[in-house]
Amino acid sequence: MTNYKHLILQEENEFPRLFADVSERDWGVLFYRTDNKKSHDSNHAILYPEKVADLGMVLDEIKHFYLNKGIKPRLYLPFDAEYYQNNKTMFKQGGWDVELYEYQIMILKEPSSIDISQRLNIRRLNEWDDKITSEIYQYIESEYEVEVDRRSLTHENYYLFVGYIDNIPVVLVSLHISAIGCTRFDYIETAPKHRGKGYGREILHYVTNYCRQHQFPLCFQWPANKTSAKICYEAGFRDDFMLSVGSAVYKPK
Repeated sequence: MTNYKHLILQEENEFPRLFADVSERDWGVLFYRTDNKKSHDSNHAILYPEKVADLGMVLDEIKHFYLNKGIKPRLYLPFDAEYYQNNKTMFKQGGWDVELYEYQIMILKEPSSIDISQRLNIRRLNEWDDKITSEIYQYIESEYEVEVDRRSLTHENYYLFVGYIDNIPVVLVSLHISAIGCTRFDYIETAPKHRGKGYGREILHYVTNYCRQHQFPLCFQWPANKTSAKICYEAGFRDDFMLSVGSAVYKPK
């Protein structure tokens, strides 16, 4: 596997360090936030297969760690469907429901082709603006994302760009530069009542140009849907490779 793919795989495992509390183990990492229990990104374990001596014991440790904190135990599996298939019985016997899926990784490779009139006042925020909560996140019922953004803003390599109209936030893009040498686009959100007006395209055009001008390393993201993928393509992202992902959730019988 090419080196840049290894960077992206590692960052997809490690990015919650930006906003979650961390408990290190010999076999992997436990991410948690007792003040933001609904955030899956903030509350899950990852493991490294080559470091796991006894998977059954590890699964029990993960389960008890989160249950003791009042958090649903959740595990993100390594990016290898074969690992689950080889240990399918142990997961099921332990009470873990596993889902395997794939998503497309896009990398910023080309200049933006977006041609749209400038309507937004786009700002990089260093402090949280409560109007984002009421004008953007309130409508999509993602209050847990607010807490992720708030905590991420304490890091100098986290970038939150917000597009305003008449001082009202209508769209945002967030990203961070990882210590391992890549740039992960985290959220692209438009307030539902402002969708379909081209604001997502406008701010993504601005942000991708900002990344190029400031020579951000290896910018990547994965689109949430076909509309997002189309906009990202116009902004200069190109499909690169499919990422196989597994998640396991503990469900007591």
